[in-house]
Amino acid sequence: MMRRFSALLLCLVVMLAVPVTAGAQSPVYNAPLIAYQSPDRTLELSIGMWVGSGRWRFVGPVEVAATSALLLLDLRYQIKPGWMLVFDYAGGGWQGITFNGEPAPATVSGNVTISSLDLRYRWGSGQLPVDLILGWQYYRARTEDSAAVTSDEARAGGLRFGAETWFPLHGPWSVRAALAYAPSLGVTEVFTSGGVPTTTTYNGNLVDAQIALRYTSSPRFVAEAGYRSQRIDFRRPTDILEHTLQGFFVHFVYRP
Repeated sequence: MMRRFSALLLCLVVMLAVPVTAGAQSPVYNAPLIAYQSPDRTLELSIGMWVGSGRWRFVGPVEVAATSALLLLDLRYQIKPGWMLVFDYAGGGWQGITFNGEPAPATVSGNVTISSLDLRYRWGSGQLPVDLILGWQYYRARTEDSAAVTSDEARAGGLRFGAETWFPLHGPWSVRAALAYAPSLGVTEVFTSGGVPTTTTYNGNLVDAQIALRYTSSPRFVAEAGYRSQRIDFRRPTDILEHTLQGFFVHFVYRP
């Protein structure tokens, strides 16, 4: 589904993209932060919702699935022209948890937190700016069964790198695309049963891709809707656990 959605948006880019002309001034909606062109704008705030589905696949095969409506927060602050700090957060609870297609007991619940703190550098300018990303990735997922008095929590962190770019379309429309990769996450998993915790450490990796169609109503306000797909592979001592989280999202952006 991600491939079909991406292909559709890329087709829109080809059909609607504004040709780049020598000496033409870049429209302000090309990039998410006016501060790259105007020093008086150094902050961008956005809030949104990511509605999707998550799956955990174990060796066995065993599959755990759930739906989610995660809160999205994004804060971008320009340190100086061309350099930016970006904090990104997604978090919320799971609904409709199933085990191999069978509904889980009502006593089973879970939640997830995904966040990152990046230092970004603007490479290039004009119609196709690109932000180069270097930062820290954090991931936390927890499930628990209140009836069985058990819980399982995994925390992961590590360096990540990637890129984000914007494609101008007609008028106030543009497309944003981003890809980030954390090649070596340090993971700590704590399984607790009857009040007795068992801790396991191992490594993992994470890939986060997203694409969105943006509408800039004014220099201060932007709305966007898109699709985001994230995959995490946990290389545990006994098996490999694959966690995927994907779905549509909306963002509302404000530039003070």
